[in-house]
Amino acid sequence: MITLLATAAFAGAPLTITVPSDATKVMLDCGTRKLEADVVAGKAEFAEAPENCTLYAVRPIGKIAGPGDWACTNSACTLTDVIHTPVSNAKGRINVIIGGVYDTKWLELTCSASGYRERGDIATNTSTFNDVPAGDCTLYFKGATPAAFRGMSEGSWRCSLTGTTAVCSKFTP
Repeated sequence: MITLLATAAFAGAPLTITVPSDATKVMLDCGTRKLEADVVAGKAEFAEAPENCTLYAVRPIGKIAGPGDWACTNSACTLTDVIHTPVSNAKGRINVIIGGVYDTKWLELTCSASGYRERGDIATNTSTFNDVPAGDCTLYFKGATPAAFRGMSEGSWRCSLTGTTAVCSKFTP
């Protein structure tokens, strides 16, 4: 944050501000007056020099890849939690939380050793399967881009899709 001071003699004169090369926008907070300008070639230009302003330079610090709770530092953003229906573990239950961007309409869980097959609707990035027999199962992402994850078992899982590849990992709610 930088404070700019301009006297009445400069009011109405143009203002050019050179900012760090990664800045994309400049905002001036002049109390009751707020001004913005895009940064072009490291410079922000204003038609007139306002008085007694605080300057903010906006720069990118990370990418947000989809819905959820994100934590950003000065250099990156990481997903801390996907917005989802609350889940709890129980015997014979598999909870699936899907993060990131996906076009899946529903999930299907199959356990070939037992013949178990169940369709699970997705609500608030969450699907739950109950009465799942013990053993390895396969989770299929259905209704759009097909994907599958093998090795699903009782508990809670966070999954994301990259193209047609499903990546899932167990977590404790």
